[in-house]
Amino acid sequence: MPTRDAALPDSRRAVVADGHWRVEVLGGLRASSGDWVVSHFPGRPVAALLARLAMFPRSGHSREELIELLWPGVEVDIGRNRLRQVLSTLRNLLEPPGSRAVVIADRNTVRLNAEAVACDAVEFERALRARRDHEARALYRGELLPGFHDEWVVDERRRLDALHGQLVDRDDALPAPSAGPAPPAADTTTLRLPAYLSSFVGRDADLRACIDAVRAHRLVTLAGPGGCGKTRLATEVAKQASPFDPVIFVGLADCRDGAQLADRVRVAARLPGASGAALDTLAQRLAERHVLLVLDNFEQLVAVGGPEALLALLAALPLAHALVTSRRVLRVPGEQELLLAPLPLPAADDDLAEAARNPAVALFIDRARSVRGDFGLTARNREDLLVVCRMLEGLPLALEIAATRVRTYSLAGMRAELVRRFPVLTRSGAQAPRDPRHASLHATIDWSWQLLAPRVRDFLGSMTVFRGGWSAAEAAAVAGSVDTQNLLDALVADSLLTVVREDADAGQEPRFQMLEALREFVVEHVDAETATSLRRAHRAHFLSRARALAAHRELVAEAALGNFVEALQTAQDDGEPALALALFLALKPQWESVDAPPEVLALMQRAAQTAPAGTERLAHFLSMLARLLLLAGRSAEALDCAARALAAAGDDAGARAEAMFAHTRVDWVWKREGARVIGPARDGLRLAQQAGARETEASALSLVGAITLWGLDQPVQALPIYEAAERLYLELGNPRGALQAAHGRMGCLYATGRHDEAIRMGEVLVQQSQALGNIEAQIVALNLLTACLAKRRRFGEALATCQRETRLAQRHHKVYNLVNSLWSQGHFLARLRRPHEAAVLQAFGERYWIEHLGPLPVEERRHLAKVRRLVRVQIGAAPCEALWAEGRALPLREAMRRGGGA
Repeated sequence: MPTRDAALPDSRRAVVADGHWRVEVLGGLRASSGDWVVSHFPGRPVAALLARLAMFPRSGHSREELIELLWPGVEVDIGRNRLRQVLSTLRNLLEPPGSRAVVIADRNTVRLNAEAVACDAVEFERALRARRDHEARALYRGELLPGFHDEWVVDERRRLDALHGQLVDRDDALPAPSAGPAPPAADTTTLRLPAYLSSFVGRDADLRACIDAVRAHRLVTLAGPGGCGKTRLATEVAKQASPFDPVIFVGLADCRDGAQLADRVRVAARLPGASGAALDTLAQRLAERHVLLVLDNFEQLVAVGGPEALLALLAALPLAHALVTSRRVLRVPGEQELLLAPLPLPAADDDLAEAARNPAVALFIDRARSVRGDFGLTARNREDLLVVCRMLEGLPLALEIAATRVRTYSLAGMRAELVRRFPVLTRSGAQAPRDPRHASLHATIDWSWQLLAPRVRDFLGSMTVFRGGWSAAEAAAVAGSVDTQNLLDALVADSLLTVVREDADAGQEPRFQMLEALREFVVEHVDAETATSLRRAHRAHFLSRARALAAHRELVAEAALGNFVEALQTAQDDGEPALALALFLALKPQWESVDAPPEVLALMQRAAQTAPAGTERLAHFLSMLARLLLLAGRSAEALDCAARALAAAGDDAGARAEAMFAHTRVDWVWKREGARVIGPARDGLRLAQQAGARETEASALSLVGAITLWGLDQPVQALPIYEAAERLYLELGNPRGALQAAHGRMGCLYATGRHDEAIRMGEVLVQQSQALGNIEAQIVALNLLTACLAKRRRFGEALATCQRETRLAQRHHKVYNLVNSLWSQGHFLARLRRPHEAAVLQAFGERYWIEHLGPLPVEERRHLAKVRRLVRVQIGAAPCEALWAEGRALPLREAMRRGGGA
């Protein structure tokens, strides 16, 4: 059947049947006329207005009333203009030329032509009053306008849901079976379906998948952790259960024996008979019916005969299908498993529009409005709301409980309190005693915990030492279990762990993850001595792993990095500074090639402060930390750290060479005074050569080359130095270092005016950097490529390349490169005659550079003056000064957004 998104195209007008429209608002909004169906509308106000008018077709609605309903709080004049535009769109939608008038409006009121429009909500109430229950059941396809959260919609949704509850209460007996084929959906009987006053939010794709699975398979298990919304989703599936008749909902939370299953179904189906003959009774009455059994909360029956009893039931009812909600899968033949994961989380940098579309955010807002009608997503609360939703891990139960706390909590206060999540995530009021398992997040998890055998509990406790996932091999190494795979499999089947398969086709092993709320609960049940032993085993394994990776010059996979960071954290917490330093240094290739996240940098600084003098390899550690502080834009701290490294090196020639290299590099990058630092750089190179520290020698060669090229402006002399560094790196089997030396050769091409050659080389170096996973090398290649493109006056390409560098530096916390790339964009924007953007970004760059990298070098001061002059010429002095002031006050986040970042 055709659908459409906006006004009727001329080629389709003929399918509209004489201007008569049917508007359906229950279970979703759509309008149809003849063969034409409208399921997508040109704007939310158009959809909301159509629904409001269709539900009250004989009422004249004042324009002021409609304005307040559609745009609460808007000024009257603005609202009138908006309403005129929406009415024009709605007319265009419903009234093609030659059809009757559908929208009737004058200067004061608006209504629909009651003779031209029918509405399912109106028909539902009419059928209910006339006690035409079959017709009413068929009309109620679902809640009113799912996804709409306007105050009037919520009020009407609750009213209609209550009326539907009356209809369910009137179903006092199951209809007798009828001969012939299964009756159509309009005659479907649904028994004891839970009635919800809240709207169904965030699970549309899961709903469609579950409906399809139930129609295709006789046994579907909807599995997932407690509190993820399995019962609510199953209820929505039951509402749309065509072609099944009847649909029987069976709550099993208090059932403890699989032998009771058939009798529970008999009682739910309202069939007479004794419990001992329940299966026979069901077979006699339902064997020829297309039954859908919704069996809710099955998990406690899995180990006590429940699966066997269900198979016997399905054998006795050959046309029946079963939808089972359970925290544990049944593991029986023919079972179709559907895993219901928590709701997708918002990204930390989502803007308002993106955040509003996120299911977890939408659910929180919807439930918060039930206790605070004025609650909404705003620019001021966006960050706190996103953090709260992420802390709640997308669990619908946690989101719903937390949302009700907005009565008395600010979002910032809730964010602080959720550090201790369990006290906050406890229901209060009338809802609390209805289902003790869902009275709090703690109680929900405890229900699953109590179902586990002691051995499985102990194994789950040992998994709490991991962060960000783990493999089966890592689990075995830490837990020391010989039956690791079976135990992991059991916990996945019980919805307590999830499996992540990043690239199964490439042979990667699956990784296992645990919700943080579950981890916090399980930690409470691990005694202190066992916890200490587990942390020690965890550190030992990941130190060994880091050393093995370093020996092969391999990097840690992003998914595994969390465990290395956790090992660093616990080494310091448990008073093992030497082990912490050993692990930091074993991961040196990681920090040099990819990044050191802020949390790692903070741990490194803590280690530097607490490590006793004389700690083994302390000077090497401080040299590495100095470099990372420099890249984080903390130049003064980096120089102090390098000075400490020199002092700690003592008579160790290799350590002293590395510390001298680190100190000179920080001094050079910070102040760019080539003539002053070339001597110390050469001294460091000679010291590394004398000490036989070949890695340091290669790094020192690259530094001497950089100072010779950029500080002394001697590209011809710099070229052989870079070539020597590249050869040495290759001899050492270090392709990442060789790549950085190759960047120096590209810089020499640039400085000697061979820009086209340099551009070709830069494009190759970017690709090679990506292939090696070397983020720093990729950033340097992009930076050089940008400069070469600018020299060829290809300013559009230069800007795009520079913005790539900005995004990469931002993503990997490289503040120096980030500021440098934002700084460079000002010139390109000015050349592209985009002076407003140029002025703001350049002014921001000036302020941020001085704050984080120190005084502007002479070359950069010239660059600044040139951009400012270009902007003044294009827009004048006064506007230029105003924009400069705006840029100086710009926050980093906004500067990144304007500069092509997040």
